[in-house]
Amino acid sequence: MNFDEATLLVHIISLSTGTIVSLNGMLYNDEYKHMSNQTNKVCRRLRQYQKNLKVCQSNYDTKMKAGSINSPEIEAGMQELVQLVIKRPSERVPETVKQTFLIVAKTSYYAAYCSVETRNIHISKVFFEPIV
Repeated sequence: MNFDEATLLVHIISLSTGTIVSLNGMLYNDEYKHMSNQTNKVCRRLRQYQKNLKVCQSNYDTKMKAGSINSPEIEAGMQELVQLVIKRPSERVPETVKQTFLIVAKTSYYAAYCSVETRNIHISKVFFEPIV
């Protein structure tokens, strides 16, 4: 069995929240496999985007910049994943697992979209600033 990073994260989150996901049952579930493959594909493309962005920044190339993801493949993949998550309820894939797939993809998108400095500011605000 070969899990990609995104699917592994979904399983870890599901287990830590008490959602019991039968791996054997899910491996033969076409809806689950499609959602897993789509999430992994989006996350891989986002990681590649991040790597390309770092190379461009280190070469002082201004074609790519943080805060602007102009990839039709990534956008289309995210849209398809959202459609898979919000479509009619499924008895075969728990709603919490579907939402977790989307959360993992959104987190990868956020990491690719925002610079390290921006993420650090966001984290600092969440942890250390009082809520008004």
